Order: sequence, then structure tokens, then C-alpha cells
Amino acid sequence: MNLPQRLGRVGSYGLAAGAGALMAQGLAPVSAVWATPISLLVVAALFDHASSPRAAAVVGWLFGCGYFGFGLSWIMEPFQVDAATFGWMAPFALMLMAAGLALFWGVAFWGAARLGRGNGRIFALIGGWTLMELARAYVLTGFPWAGFAQLALIGDLALRAVPWVGPHGVALAILLAILPLVLIRRRPLLAIGPAALVGVVTIWLPQGQPFGGHLPLTEQTVRLVQPNAPQAEKWLPEKRWSFVQRMLEYTAAEPEQAFGNRPDLVIWPETAIPTLQNYIDDFRPALVEATRGSELLYGIQREENGRYMNSAVVMNAAGEALDIYDKMHLVPFGEYMPLPQFWERFGVFGLASRAKGATRPARNAGSCRPPQAGRLR
Repeated sequence: MNLPQRLGRVGSYGLAAGAGALMAQGLAPVSAVWATPISLLVVAALFDHASSPRAAAVVGWLFGCGYFGFGLSWIMEPFQVDAATFGWMAPFALMLMAAGLALFWGVAFWGAARLGRGNGRIFALIGGWTLMELARAYVLTGFPWAGFAQLALIGDLALRAVPWVGPHGVALAILLAILPLVLIRRRPLLAIGPAALVGVVTIWLPQGQPFGGHLPLTEQTVRLVQPNAPQAEKWLPEKRWSFVQRMLEYTAAEPEQAFGNRPDLVIWPETAIPTLQNYIDDFRPALVEATRGSELLYGIQREENGRYMNSAVVMNAAGEALDIYDKMHLVPFGEYMPLPQFWERFGVFGLASRAKGATRPARNAGSCRPPQAGRLR
């Protein structure tokens, strides 16, 4: 009698969801090293004994629901900024996110069960799962959070491998090292071989970057500035510019004697300036005065041809924008509303209440021009 028959359908599916929740404990802040191998071995055994591709897909989907449901629980935090208005949406957003992301894993399990044969099913799952993780990082702007490379499994060895194979290469290595172990009773060499190969290759990899080794230190100085603004107060009209004033003061402050000269580069946080880049001209003199000859990297939102972007701007000492980067991987519900036309029919706009698509600014962002520089002093 195989494992699903012993547990029953409900028991097998419940065990799959529970194993996913357990694997999420391998993410920060718990960072349980033991959680990942146990969870993967459990779900691999359930998959290996699945009676049909459909049953395998359900196992993979439920495993993903448990994993993302716990691993992405932080996504409920933005809804507490205005809890009276948006708090009720938090659990629904989490469930929607978990169920949607788990579909990638369900497809991987279904495809592996349908295409794989015998012992090859496990290796089909390894390949398909890795490909679906790669797809998850790009589909619908991509959501690569809670990836395998972020699991506290092999620590420094994983970090050593990332520069060479990337996070998805690490995911492949983890799956290749663990999933075949379910075959150890039937094919010991087939089970142990991949794990041994991954271990030897990972240990052999040199530390540091694959090209050129460690980057040399320079004489240039970088200053990091943040206003210590409570999230619930960051966008309040009566307070948001006071936080900007605080960053201006920190930027203009002279360094202590032990740190030498003025910084060459000052870095402000994401969306540090509560207006659009389109309106920055009135505020530019205050930035130039505060930086005192340093370049400044600041976060801001901007509009272009009716589209809104979450951007980072590099400004030189003269106040000119040297370069602008628009964020590509947006956070659902925090930076855009998935399927906005659907939710608007029910009067639900979420945090991205100005959104018609996936690039509009969040609530209260960019809704006013900055005050004149003199008002900030």
C-alpha cells in the first residue's frame, strides 16, 4: 500500500499543505535549516505515489499554498497603514497571492507526472519545478520573493554558488540534491549520485565573484540616509514633508573627523520624496544645497505618457538627473492592483487606489507638488 492510500486523499492533501507551511520556516526570520529537506522529502514522496497527473497537481498546488501562505504573510503589513479602510483586505490578498503563485508549482507537478515515467518522474519534477520558478520571476512583472535561494539550507555554500549559477541555479541544485533521495530504497545509486555531485561541485566553487574576484575598495565614501518614519505616518499630508526635511538635514550634516571628507554619494530610500519627478524643479534647489557637492540617489515616482513608475534617480551636484531607473518587479497590492478592472467593478481599489494598471502610484503618493525650498527650513 502506498503513502496516499495509507493517509487517504484528505490526509495526503493536508500533509502537502502542512509540508509547504513547514518549508516556509526556512525563510527569514525563522531560518530553520532543517525545514527545507524534510518538507521536500515529504512532498516528493507524495508526488512519487500520486495516482494521476491531476492528483500530483493538487499536491503541488497545496504545497505551494502552504509555503506562500506562511512565507508571504508580510504582505499584509501594507494594509495596516490605513487599517480602517484596507485592513479587511489583508487576509484575502494573502490567500489570493498564495493560491496564484502556487499554480506555478501545481503546473510543474502536473507536467512532471504526465511526462515522466517510473524513476524519471522525480527528475522531470526537478526540471519542471525549476522552470516554473523561473517563470514566476517574470510573469505579470514577476514575483521572485520567497525563492529557494532565500531558504536557510546550506548557508555560505549557497551564497558561494549564487554568483556562478544565479538564484534559479541554486534552486535546481537544492531540488537535485534532495528530491531523488525518495528513490533510495529502489535505486540507491540513482538517489545518492545527484546529491553527492551537487555537494562536490558546490564545495569546489571558489568564493567571491566568478569574474575578477572581490572588488577592490576605493577612497570614495557613501552616506546612507533614512528618516526613521513610521509606516503609518509616511504619507500623511501634514507629516510627509517633515520627513523630507529630516533627510535634508542628515544629508547636509558635516561628517565626523574620523570619517574624513564629505561623502561622494548620498543614498535616500525608495519613494523618499512624496511627489512626482515631474514636479521636482521647485524642490531641486533644496537638494542641491543639502548635498553640497555630492551626488544623490533618491527614490521617487514619476509619470510618463499616462504611466506611473516607481523610480530611482541619480542627481549630480548641479541638480541634473544623470540617470533614472524604473522598478521592473512590482509588489502586488502594494505597488499595483492585480486585475484592476475586475476589482473596480466591486469598488475595490486596494492600496494602489489610483491604479488603472500595474504602474500607477500608491495611495497619497504624488498627489501634490512639493513646497518651495524655503518652506522646508
